[in-house]
This record gives sequence, C-alpha cells and structure tokens, in this order.
Amino acid sequence: MKKILLILVLSLFIVSCSDSDDEQTFLEKHEGTVWELVNPEIVEYLRINNNESTPFGFWVRNLDEEDCYYYDNDVLNDAIIKENSNNTFEFELSEIYEEIQYLSRIKITINGDIMIVIIEEYSNGELYETDTENFERSSADVDSFILCAD
Repeated sequence: MKKILLILVLSLFIVSCSDSDDEQTFLEKHEGTVWELVNPEIVEYLRINNNESTPFGFWVRNLDEEDCYYYDNDVLNDAIIKENSNNTFEFELSEIYEEIQYLSRIKITINGDIMIVIIEEYSNGELYETDTENFERSSADVDSFILCAD
C-alpha cells in the first residue's frame, strides 16, 4: 500500500512540474538565449528578452568593417503581439504606404537548437510572399561585441 501511495505522490509531483513548464511563455522559456542566422550573406545574432516591449536584441555585423556590429532592440515598437505561448511567439507589423495596407506576420518557434522564423507578407489582405529563416543556437557573447559608431 505504501508503494502505491508513493507512486501516486511521485506521479502527481511529476505532472505538476511538467504543467508549470507548459505555463511559461515563449519569452520566459527562452530568455537570454542567443541565436545566429544561418546565411552566408549576413552575420546576424538575436537574443531573446523576456520583455514584450523589446523581446529581441539584434546584432548585425558590418560587412565593410568586420570588427563591429550594429545593434538594435526597437524593431517591434509598433508590433501587435498575437501569441506568446510556450512554444510560439507571433506578432504583426503593419503600415499604409501610398494607400496600400502592408502587413508582415512573423511566427517564431524553436525546435531543439534551431529557431524557425516564418515571415508572411500581405498587401491589402493578399499574401504575396512567404520566407523562412533558420537561426542556430549560439554560445556567442553578444554583450562583448564591439558596436559600430552610428
């Protein structure tokens, strides 16, 4: 009887621990992780912050002067966050230009050491382009990068 009671208590403990992980948002779960864009044309790093106002920091290497990086963290100032769940972060950016409504919908998921960024571009509600970017988990110390003069 004691063994059955012990098994029940342990299984409840395991379930409660796994449930709390599922309650974390994407930004909470991946806070501080650094990702490198896998693209030979550009060197870009992204760090996830647990802050919906500035959820990402971006470092892009200056290809003319390879010893410095441009930094930006306000890319999402006008974004509307659609989802910040355990496994997905999705947001939209929109603008009107010459009476045309443009919308970018960006969905980010992480699968192991790969971060998948799917970008859908709309013009007046019509999807006209889809792009996927893959970032790899990185151990780069982005805080030590030399920043380019503005």
